[in-house]
Amino acid sequence: DEMALGVLYEIQSRNLKVPQDISVCGIDDIALTTKVWPNITTIRHPLLTIGYQAACLLIGRLKDKKSQVPARGPDGTQIFDGELVIRASTSVAANK
Repeated sequence: DEMALGVLYEIQSRNLKVPQDISVCGIDDIALTTKVWPNITTIRHPLLTIGYQAACLLIGRLKDKKSQVPARGPDGTQIFDGELVIRASTSVAANK
């Protein structure tokens, strides 16, 4: 999102319009995304779920009990679904 804010500034300094000329999307859903115009479309992470899973993994490793470890993929990875938060920085065509 911080980079998206910089991109937004640069686009506007070149007299282009967001989202009419170019769409901007960030990732993380920081508070500043709703404090600028246009508000920035972003990806929101499930931070509570990620933190919970990380804590369970750590506790499981510290106790050496596999039952405490959340289910993971065959290569040991865990995938978390993000949420697309559509705001004014993306055009209708980009949102399809």
